[in-house]
Order: sequence, then C-alpha cells, then structure tokens
Amino acid sequence: MRKNYVVCLCVLLLCGVTSSAFAAKKNSRKEIRDSLKKTEVDIRYLREKCNHWSIAAHVGVGFLDGDQSQKYNHIFPRTFAKCSFGVDVEYTFNPIFGLYLEYMRNPYAGKGSYEYYFKANGGYNYLQKTPIEFKGLSHTVNVGLSVNMLNLFYRYRKQVVGLYVNTGLGMAFYETTAYEPGTTDVMDKILNGAHIAPSFKNGRCMVIPVGFTLEYNPTRYLAIVWNSQYRLHTKDNWDCMQKAQNNDNFLYTGLGLRWKINSVKYKERKHVRDMCAGEFEKEMGVAMAAANALTINNITNKIDTLADRVDKIEPQVNELYNESQRIIPDSDLDGVPDTRDREPNTPEGSFVNYYGEALTAEEIQKILGDSGDNMPAIYFELGSSSLNAQSAVVFADIARKMYKDKNLKLELRGYCDYVGSEAFNQGLSVRRAETVRNELVAKYGIDAKRITVIGMGRIQGPTDNFLPNRRCDFLLKKK
Repeated sequence: MRKNYVVCLCVLLLCGVTSSAFAAKKNSRKEIRDSLKKTEVDIRYLREKCNHWSIAAHVGVGFLDGDQSQKYNHIFPRTFAKCSFGVDVEYTFNPIFGLYLEYMRNPYAGKGSYEYYFKANGGYNYLQKTPIEFKGLSHTVNVGLSVNMLNLFYRYRKQVVGLYVNTGLGMAFYETTAYEPGTTDVMDKILNGAHIAPSFKNGRCMVIPVGFTLEYNPTRYLAIVWNSQYRLHTKDNWDCMQKAQNNDNFLYTGLGLRWKINSVKYKERKHVRDMCAGEFEKEMGVAMAAANALTINNITNKIDTLADRVDKIEPQVNELYNESQRIIPDSDLDGVPDTRDREPNTPEGSFVNYYGEALTAEEIQKILGDSGDNMPAIYFELGSSSLNAQSAVVFADIARKMYKDKNLKLELRGYCDYVGSEAFNQGLSVRRAETVRNELVAKYGIDAKRITVIGMGRIQGPTDNFLPNRRCDFLLKKK
C-alpha cells in the first residue's frame, strides 16, 4: 500500500522539477547576468538587511494511511478525504536554506474492522472482527528545514518558480472515535464476552514530515503555494486498530498563499526568496563593504582626534628637542662645558672633576683601583701609531699597577709586522712606543722619568700584515 504513495510522491516531485527547470531555461544565464548588472542598488538598501520572514497558509485534503484494508490496486487507503489546512512561519537565511515552524490540523475518517480475541467453548482463543467506522482529529506542531533545490543547481536565474524540499520533526496530538457502522453511536459493547471499545483520547506521538513545496511568484510580496507532504507517525492506533509495528501515517496536499513579510513596507529591500544565489552574495558583499566603510569612518574620526592632540603638544616637543640640540661650548673637550670649566686648557681626555679641574695621580689611582697582574698588549692598525678605543682598558690597568707600587719602572717595547722596509718599521715601532708613553703621561699622570721607550722594529714571521706583531708590550720592573 505504501509503495503506491511513494510512487505518487515521486511523480509529483518529478513534475515540479521538470516545470521549474523549463521555466528557468527560458532565460539564458547571460541575459540574467546582464539584467543584474543593469540593476541599480539603492544606497538605503545597502545599509539594511534583506527581508527574511514569510508566512504561508494552505488548505487541502488529507488521507490517513492506516491498517484498514483497501481494495486491490487502489491508490488511496480505505479512508475518506477530509479538508485539512496548515500554517507555517519561515525564516529564509539565504536563497537555498530556510527554517520554518508549522502547524497542521488534520481531520480524518474511514471504515474498516476491529479485531479482538475471545475464548470459545473448550478454552481456545479465536480472532474475530467486527466492522467499525471511525473519525479522528490531529493537531501537529513541527519545525523543519526547507531547501530550494533549483537554487542548488542554478546560480543565476529569475525567481519565478521555486521548488523546496522540506523535512522536520515535531509532535502530534490526536483522538479517534469508533462508531457502529451507519450510525453515530460510539462503539462500546460486550461481544462474545469481550469488551469492544476501540475509541481513545489524548493520544500523543512524534511526527516526521517529508514533502515538497512548489511556489510561483506573481508579485514581489505574494507567492502561490502547492504543498504536499507525507507525515510519518510513531503510533499505530490512529484508525482504532493496531497491527504489529505498522505505524499509521498521513498523506496531505493543498494549495495556498505565502506572504513575504515587510516586502510592502520596505519596498527598497528585496526578500531573500526573490534573490538568486549570485545576486544574494553580491548584495551581501556590498552591504558588508558599507558596514566596513562605517567602521573605517569611526576609526578615521579617532585618528583625527589623536592628530589634534598631537598638534597641540608638537610645539612643546619641538621646543624640548631644540633645547636638547643646542650646542654647549667645550674648548678643551674634557666633557665639562666652558661655563663651568675652571681649567679650560686641560689635555683632551684628561681625568677631571665636575669643574673641569685635572685630578692628581693619587685621585686617579683611587678611581682606577687595583686590577691584578694581567699585562695585555696594545695593538695598532697597519702602518699606524694611533691608539684605538680598546686601548683605554690596557692604559687603566698599567696605571693602577704603577700607582700601587712607586718603585715600578715601565719599559715600552714597540713592534711591527714584516710588511714594509726595515728602516720604516724601525721608526714606526719607536713611534708606537712613544705614543703609549705620551698617553700615560698626559692623561694618567705617570711620571715620564719612570718610562723607557724602545723600538724593536719588525718581527720575523708571516710576510703579510699580521695584527699580533703590530703591538706595544709593557715590561714592569723594580728600580
């Protein structure tokens, strides 16, 4: 019996798809794209959301698909067609998917037989049947998902026809009354010793609706709806009969109208059900761009506010900078400005106090302290007798030792590498030793009489320029 309904639903679905596809193919994709390009979008729409809500009502006929028998090869069950209706409210997220809440009122009636057992003489149970007529009424509330099948396959098309496949889950509340055939007397009697009362009230069960909706859009705010669905129940006593695990189901089809909410009130905004996938994505992209532009405008305002604050403090910053860059004269380059320097002619790099006064040997000794017995050498660049910054550490170390022991004498031995003539290197080695002596005397206050200078000339070794041989060694000895 149910195979016939499945075949019927498939035929209806095929007819809907065929008619919708034919209507869509009448307009080529190029023509639709051109029409979309020519459409001017109102700037007010870009700042608003699309219309998403709609409400539909439909009236039709329903048949209970139960356990009562039917004649061979009959399409419909042995029940009567009853007028049913439904109402649903849907929120369409995009041109493909929507979520709906539905209410259905389904009266039904039919005739058949009620089966029961009684014990005959001898104690045997016999299955008996008695004819009945029944009437019932169900109220169903369910939520479901709606999918526009045509928009799944056609990215650009005019939304004249829409084919939606629906499925959901809900609850059914129902009651059924059994009558004596041909009368309005409720069946409640004793027959063959068995109590026959197949009527019941306050029935409840889960329902799973499966179906499709074919819509035609003659206007931008109204659509003609053909809704067909097969409602699966989890109970088997809707027809006053229960057989094994065969649940009773319901077949419904009807016509109605769908009202697209706000489509009249906000004429500048299109409803999602009237938009193809390509157009919806385009408009949402532009709307997002407008929202981003508003965000950027807010950020720009904040930046302008910060710029105003910067403009107010910029003169103060410039004044401070100019003050920091003002040149303060220091004639002898001892780090003390002339305005405070009491001895403006001290040698460059001399140890001086806050007022630019040269320190005595004892004061320098206290500053340098004691460094131990390490005696590093001082190294020079190729062909040069000039001191580098690293040599200051060695000078300080030598000066500490000579301050510590007044009986120490210092011998400075200058060396050169093998590059250049022997005569040139001999003179260069002397100049290097003298440079070191002059630094110790002028800057560190070491008595020149305690220092001896010797030029050792070039060293036999590598014939290229060799840094370890370009040096001045220190030799400390007692007087």
